[in-house]
Amino acid sequence: MNTRRIDFYEGGKMQIKLTCFEVRKFGEEKWQEIPERMVLERLADSYYLVTPIITKMLQGNEIVAETEIYRIRS
Repeated sequence: MNTRRIDFYEGGKMQIKLTCFEVRKFGEEKWQEIPERMVLERLADSYYLVTPIITKMLQGNEIVAETEIYRIRS
């Protein structure tokens, strides 16, 4: 499932970029698309503060939570 991230540019123009969350289990090579809600629920179960984790994901980092790895593909 895709979510929308709105980026503002000079001149007051907006461009919408679709962001896709992906998950991969340890020991597997294939990434699978995952709904945003599921990512947020799983991160909330694994981390006390979710906002810093989401920030890291938006910066291109992969996040490890229990037996899975999460990332944002944009």
